[in-house]
Amino acid sequence: MKRRIIEIDENKCNGCGACAAACHEGAIAMVDGKARLMRDDYCDGFGDCLPHCPTGAAQVPNCCFHPLHLDWLQLQSFHFAQLRNT
Repeated sequence: MKRRIIEIDENKCNGCGACAAACHEGAIAMVDGKARLMRDDYCDGFGDCLPHCPTGAAQVPNCCFHPLHLDWLQLQSFHFAQLRNT
């Protein structure tokens, strides 16, 4: 079984740092104003960072989430964006 880790699309990244703050493993860091996966061996692939990314730059490739999980991720992402804007 292949271990899944997140990927970060630097073109989509707005540099907010929310994914790095949400990464409990410390695998993501901010470099030159963009999020970057610094330690793929630290990434557990659970995607705790995903709902915090407002642009969808952080993703787990080839991963199929249950539709209810996707709704939860979208809701969490929206909620986080609202909190940041207040």
